[in-house]
Amino acid sequence: MSINSSKELKKKKLIIGEFNDAYPPIMDGVGQVTKNYAYWVGKKLGKSYVITPSIPGRKFVKGEVPIIEYASLPIPGRKPYRYGFPWIDFKFQKELKKIKFDIIHTHCPFVSGSLGLKVAKKLKIPLITTFHTKYLEDFKSITSSKFILKILLKKMVKFYDSADFVWVPNKSTIQTLRDYGYKGKIEVIQNGTDLKTPKNLKPLRKKANNDFGTSDEEFVLMFIGQLKWEKNLGVLIKALEEIAKQKKEFKMIFIGEGHAEEEIKKMLEKKNLGKYVKFLGIVRDRELIKSYFSRANLFLFPSLYDTSPLTIREAAAFNLPTLFIKNSTGSEGIVDWENGFLSKNNHKDYAKKIIEIMENQKRLNYVGKGAHRDLYKTWEEVSKEVAKRYEEVIRAHKKK
Repeated sequence: MSINSSKELKKKKLIIGEFNDAYPPIMDGVGQVTKNYAYWVGKKLGKSYVITPSIPGRKFVKGEVPIIEYASLPIPGRKPYRYGFPWIDFKFQKELKKIKFDIIHTHCPFVSGSLGLKVAKKLKIPLITTFHTKYLEDFKSITSSKFILKILLKKMVKFYDSADFVWVPNKSTIQTLRDYGYKGKIEVIQNGTDLKTPKNLKPLRKKANNDFGTSDEEFVLMFIGQLKWEKNLGVLIKALEEIAKQKKEFKMIFIGEGHAEEEIKKMLEKKNLGKYVKFLGIVRDRELIKSYFSRANLFLFPSLYDTSPLTIREAAAFNLPTLFIKNSTGSEGIVDWENGFLSKNNHKDYAKKIIEIMENQKRLNYVGKGAHRDLYKTWEEVSKEVAKRYEEVIRAHKKK
């Protein structure tokens, strides 16, 4: 079918492929982006498929976005991630060949990215890829060899050079990709959130207090994300120690899992911070997450690793402001004491800022409203822009 106009394109239900190496039940930010792209854009344009490695315990729910899995094994020391083997999974290959995609969007440059590129070339359709993560930090956690790091970066940049379009979630991330060596065109498409604030927060806060073991009067700090040192959690933990030394009362809630979880717990125990801290593990229930955001007083995100974390937008949905590290990529658009908080990248300054915030509840409420105003954006809103770009990309590709 020849499509020469926007009107004709909209008559045809498009088939979209969203490819990524991680997907729920792995609670990974990029996996959540993939899920929301697939659901919302597929709803607007036709039908989406998610292509991702298999994982034990994944449930297939009728009516949700179909998932096409390929064989995988756990990556040693990188829980909960898995390495996929689509090339030798013949059942998967047979199933994949049946799908006549109109466009493919990959969300990482590794196995699923290479697979998406191969399928796009074979079907002669456009490939969009989004650069979500500072992969160099992951590489450095695996090897210290500058020679190997150079090879890995070169291979990664080659993948981005092969795509028709490269997207990033915010302006700050453009420089990171340039530093890696990519010289092509880059577009900014922001992330969103699937959370909406309920009108009545009282039952949510009560549920959170029960789970946290807190009262309404206690000051609750919260972190949601992967428990790994790349998230700069060393600064956070040492900051908690400083606050405790000053006899401040607080409760720190960690939600998530990761390969550094046991080391983090041991570090906290060693510093006698056990009574201040609670680990809730992975929370997949979105109603529970709403409850926890509604109860927390301050969201902590000291990461220099993340580009555009979804959790800060989720927090903003509940007027919950975030304390960032100044000049971090994730802090783009943050004005200190207006729509968020900024600290220097050291534990003493981070602790000092938390204490100042704890002692200024009126300003904290003001900043929370600013966070909602400036950061909150739903995936449904984002999907309108994405759907429009998909259509434009397909149309331009067909004219070549």
